[in-house]
Amino acid sequence: MSPLTSRKVDESSKMHSQAANLNLAIFEGFMGNSFTAGGQRTATVNVKNFPDFPARILGPELMDRFREQSLSFGTRIITETISKIDLSRRPLRCWREGQEDEEPETFDTAIVATGASAKEVGIETAVPIFRNKPLAVIGGGDAAAEETTLTERQGDDKLLKNLLVQERSDSLGGDSAVNGLLYAPGHEPATTIFRTQLQTDPDPDGYIVTVPGTTQTSVRDVFAGGDVQDKRYGQAVTSAGSGCMAALEVERLFVKEEEEEEEEEEEEKEMVGD
Repeated sequence: MSPLTSRKVDESSKMHSQAANLNLAIFEGFMGNSFTAGGQRTATVNVKNFPDFPARILGPELMDRFREQSLSFGTRIITETISKIDLSRRPLRCWREGQEDEEPETFDTAIVATGASAKEVGIETAVPIFRNKPLAVIGGGDAAAEETTLTERQGDDKLLKNLLVQERSDSLGGDSAVNGLLYAPGHEPATTIFRTQLQTDPDPDGYIVTVPGTTQTSVRDVFAGGDVQDKRYGQAVTSAGSGCMAALEVERLFVKEEEEEEEEEEEEKEMVGD
């Protein structure tokens, strides 16, 4: 079994997989998806809403704790990025970055947890914090709407009076004087190497499609958890939960296969006896 990156999903799946006595390895990536091993939360200054931490905790520290807990279960962690994969038959195969022409790693099942990254708008200067001043949220879709709602809640009456929601238009419109811009173009899942082998959403972003209520992908032996298949919630705690789901589903898959093998052996014995 081999989960592929995004630590909050992987650590959850690792713990449950090791508890089920599965032979588990993880490729956590080396600067995969433009992040260090651990994913988006390694670039988060403060995490305030993860269970069991009444006080805020630094994102990198939270990811390190996840990793330490996973290592305590005997998980083999490989800090390399997977650049090529073959999910067409078992054993599944993958190649490390820079070793595409060499012998692949092989495994029976995989949990894809490559995460997602915020889309960039190509502006060099970082956005400072503005308090009690008019702001504008630039973007479309759910991400921009959520940022607008958050801005409303963080602001006071003056800010609310200056908040303008404008529908998309081809016209030039007018000028709005603001002190800061919040760009919210959404997130892009890291699914490039999977798009020709797993079913993904038809939209340009290409989130991995899973069977509703499960982490099962379009390939029997492959599961997906976290932001790579979740475009609705995007929270660390929901990603960890889906990692647990994926590990339990892998365990059940192996149990089912063992039962099927036993049934086939019994049928063969009966045929020989006849």
